[in-house]
Amino acid sequence: MGQTSVLTVSASRLHAVANDIAKSLVRIDLGERAAAISLPILFPGGNPVSVFIEPHDGAWLVHDNGHGAMEAEMLGALPTYQRIARDIAHKSDLGFDQRMFFVARVSEEWLPNMVIAIGEAARAATIRTAEKLAEGVTNTHRELMVERLTHRFGKARLSLNASIRGESSHEYEVDAIADLGRKRMAFELISPHQNSISAAFTKFSDISDLAEAPDRVAVLTDPEKTGKGNIILLGKATTAIIGVNDDEPRWRALAA
Repeated sequence: MGQTSVLTVSASRLHAVANDIAKSLVRIDLGERAAAISLPILFPGGNPVSVFIEPHDGAWLVHDNGHGAMEAEMLGALPTYQRIARDIAHKSDLGFDQRMFFVARVSEEWLPNMVIAIGEAARAATIRTAEKLAEGVTNTHRELMVERLTHRFGKARLSLNASIRGESSHEYEVDAIADLGRKRMAFELISPHQNSISAAFTKFSDISDLAEAPDRVAVLTDPEKTGKGNIILLGKATTAIIGVNDDEPRWRALAA
């Protein structure tokens, strides 16, 4: 009996806590003509994804009220968002009118599915837009890095997008290798994104175990955003760390 009593109390408490969590995760704002449902997922900028429902010709209209487009405008990338959103809408059988994702008519029993579908579409479009912007910034940084390496070592000594095998025999691609005769230097452009940092650390750690390991230079796109802890981590696998925007004397000092 004692064990049954404990289980009953525990289940009751669990039910109450789960209800409280559900209410805190989803917020509903009621207007005169529509209800806004804030979902427990976020846009890249940190704002919650909201989906709107309103009566429409005896059924329901579900839409994002252009919130995804507004997020893209804040990034300065609305045209990119519109191209991506059109593709997502087409593949998901949703409508998109250059500002908002929508389903024109849906019966009440399909409302939960459509709210999720619209929210996911708007969020996916903004995430892909942010990724496109990041790719553009990374490409700009890579061009600057290559320009500085060429100026420092000369084009003949550089191999771009070069392959190098680590101690584990796994083959890696690095952004550039400078062959200085007496030694080689491997360069990798690293963004503040944790995936970029982890991949570079794994790559350089394996390469560092080689009997004749090349020097390993981490080129940071944004040292401040990378953070002190991640820079310390990268320092365990590299021989030098430099910012892509560091001044010329620091670049000239490489391999001095």
